[in-house]
Amino acid sequence: MLQGAPGISGSAAGSAMPFHEQPVDNAIATEGSPPQSPISAHFLASATQEYWRLMGIALLDGRALDQRDEKEPGKTCVIDKALADRYWKGSSAIGRRLSLGGHAFNERAAITVVGVVATVKQADLAETDGHGIIYFPPSYLRPNPITLVVKSALPDQMVALTVQKALRSIDPALAAYDLRSLQDRIQNRQLARRSAATLTAIFACCALLLAGVGIYAVLSYSVAQRKREIGIRVALGATPQSVLALFLSTGLKVVLAGVAVAVPVSVASGYAIRSVLYGVSPAHASHYLLSLVILLPVASLACAIPAWRAARQDPLICLRSE
Repeated sequence: MLQGAPGISGSAAGSAMPFHEQPVDNAIATEGSPPQSPISAHFLASATQEYWRLMGIALLDGRALDQRDEKEPGKTCVIDKALADRYWKGSSAIGRRLSLGGHAFNERAAITVVGVVATVKQADLAETDGHGIIYFPPSYLRPNPITLVVKSALPDQMVALTVQKALRSIDPALAAYDLRSLQDRIQNRQLARRSAATLTAIFACCALLLAGVGIYAVLSYSVAQRKREIGIRVALGATPQSVLALFLSTGLKVVLAGVAVAVPVSVASGYAIRSVLYGVSPAHASHYLLSLVILLPVASLACAIPAWRAARQDPLICLRSE
């Protein structure tokens, strides 16, 4: 119905769109495998021939569903790589058979795999182990409502108007709702994660500020406690530069000791929360280097101010203060 519409480069239909709706879950059993206990459940969805191309889901093996499968719905299916690897890892899944429902393979309800597509992240970009999904022709699952997939370079509002016009041309009673781009759906799913990341960044800035204030306070206290020592050193010939270097090195040694402890703890913490990370390695060296680039100047400034004050101390005043 949308083929040839101005600005529309492709359209497809299906159900269980990623980041849109929760697919139907059903147990499956595979031919030649012993009865499962407990049973394994996977997502079920419907899709027309162009669905995977428009969604950018690569076809890895076999073929997509087409008109041949519509003639005998329920006899063939397409699965994703996560499901193929679970049951037939190391070999081709094409031509293998499975059945729905129950923990033992049912010959009379056998479904043949005709294609394998890339693993689909259904609800979260941070998913690591795919749940597995099985695609059927729409005539088999008969999704209600039907989800339309439209590819276009036009603004979202214009695409929505084009889709609504096409639907009304078929039946004035048909209505389209929840018309949004896939990017909008992904961003909406990431709102909670983005909020948590923003709060973490705020807390990190507060921690950096507290660290700088703490280093400054400790080193200032050390300078105050060692006034007599400073006076004696200067009286015996120590230069302001050497006094500055003494207290600066003292502060930076504490900072480097803290870094030596913090890095392993940070790496371990990263691996502990890797299930909620997307596109970020828990132990990526550049992230820790960036943290050091931010931390060391702040720590150096916090050390430099008390050290500079120590270097400017008058030795006579320092010796009289004791």
